[in-house]
Amino acid sequence: MSKDIKKQEPKPRRKPITVLDDGHVEVRSREPGAPLFGSFDDDFIKVLTVNILAIANKDTDAPQQGVSAFVASIVEGIDPRDQVEAMLATHMAATHFAIMQASRWLLHGNRDIKSVDSAERAFNKLSRTYAAQMEALKRYRSNPVSVRDVNVADGGQAIVGNVTAGKSENGKS
Repeated sequence: MSKDIKKQEPKPRRKPITVLDDGHVEVRSREPGAPLFGSFDDDFIKVLTVNILAIANKDTDAPQQGVSAFVASIVEGIDPRDQVEAMLATHMAATHFAIMQASRWLLHGNRDIKSVDSAERAFNKLSRTYAAQMEALKRYRSNPVSVRDVNVADGGQAIVGNVTAGKSENGKS
């Protein structure tokens, strides 16, 4: 019982960040009308874009086009749903970039033991940080917090969290 599975062609997607020849930066959502980096807030998008471009800078004022597009693509690929996820995605992209730098130092850097030790420690710490960031994103996405109308009378108490009915230790519900 075999079925022919048609392979879907990927839709062409626009780059979220393009550094123009004159040094100006063009920022746009990959899908027209969709939020960019999980937000429609222009101020947030501008500052996050500056942060993404800063990751791509290498001791110069001119951002490296390929690197900034790569970092923006990572952030966009994580598909942040809100500003918190966009910031975490940017941290993850920066950490990945740093992991790659540390791996270059480890593989191609100075071969004295002190340099190798330093590169190895950096690589390990950054790798653990990235794993922790992935876990944080997973936890954040799986534990949505919603606040509805809450009225607490004088002398009353409100509980924040999941409440389930069940039997207590003395057998009462």
